[in-house]
Amino acid sequence: MPPLFRWRAPKTWLILFFGWNFPALIALSYYYLNAVLASQAFNPVYAITTTFSNWYLWMIMTPGAWMTAQRLPLDPPKNWPKWVGIHLLVMGLLLGIQALGNLAAFRILGLHDTMNLELWKIHLTLRAQINILTYGLVVGLFYASDYYRRYHNREQQAAMLQVQLAQAQLMALKMQLQPHFLFNTMNAIASLVRQNESKRAITMLGKLADFLRVVLESKGEQEIPLSQEVAFLQRYLDIELVRFNERLKVDFKIDAEAMQAYVPNLLLQPLVENTIKHGIAPHADAGKISVRAQKKQDRLILEVADDGPGLTEAPKKQGVGLQNTQNRLRELYGPSGYVTFGRSELGGLLVTIDMPYLDRPLLPQE
Repeated sequence: MPPLFRWRAPKTWLILFFGWNFPALIALSYYYLNAVLASQAFNPVYAITTTFSNWYLWMIMTPGAWMTAQRLPLDPPKNWPKWVGIHLLVMGLLLGIQALGNLAAFRILGLHDTMNLELWKIHLTLRAQINILTYGLVVGLFYASDYYRRYHNREQQAAMLQVQLAQAQLMALKMQLQPHFLFNTMNAIASLVRQNESKRAITMLGKLADFLRVVLESKGEQEIPLSQEVAFLQRYLDIELVRFNERLKVDFKIDAEAMQAYVPNLLLQPLVENTIKHGIAPHADAGKISVRAQKKQDRLILEVADDGPGLTEAPKKQGVGLQNTQNRLRELYGPSGYVTFGRSELGGLLVTIDMPYLDRPLLPQE
């Protein structure tokens, strides 16, 4: 994510200049009204020096406070004592610099005859309370602006992912409901009927109905628990197991902890579809598919492997399903979510998804 402000840009400093003039003018008005109400002489040199020098110094120190806040995210700090300690250290340093700057301004304008440690302490303590509050407001403004920017970006990502999810659902319909898929499925059911295995045929029809219902009545959720994703995948595989009979063996090994993780909707099914299409269907021999999921520290590792021919060379062009999966992972998790290809222990292709482990949706749910 790009920085909130570009400190070398003149526009940034112009915004800071006008921004810090606002409290300076308020402070100057306070000095003037106080002098009028107390029937005292108004010293413009002293009032301007006291007000504008103080706030202009904060203008110069703002980048330091914001860079500190940028390196110490608010959501949520992993080490609160360290987070608070660094902020206190930086605040103390900036307050010391600010007191030294005020002391120098007073000396240059002849309001002090000399510069020494005692006068520096006076300047430091005189404005300590207001400066501590100012540091808190400056840092708080950064966190508020950063939060709004992140929220706005998440809204944009959510809109983009909504389109991609719709595309993924349409892709699933296109891949699963194309004529040969329905023909093969209905042919398998008809074959069971001819063999007087009506119970299996009825079961198969029920599973097909369940599969179509899940696809067509999807609520469009961006992220779902892995347990729900696996349940959808099993409905799809129930149909394929009838199609391939003894030629297809499927092995699931899903860690219990991994089942609670949230993953993009329709993540695994296109990968398994691709494995069946290229690793199982073209060959007469029986084939095996392995689906695994495990949590490794703060990562979720998903693997789909087969015992087919695998990759003899790097693919020149990825299929729609794989490309869609990579795009959705990138949009949702950035560089933290990605797909890799390799050779499986079964001897065929291994597709691995490496993504953050999340126990709740990353994006707000409708």
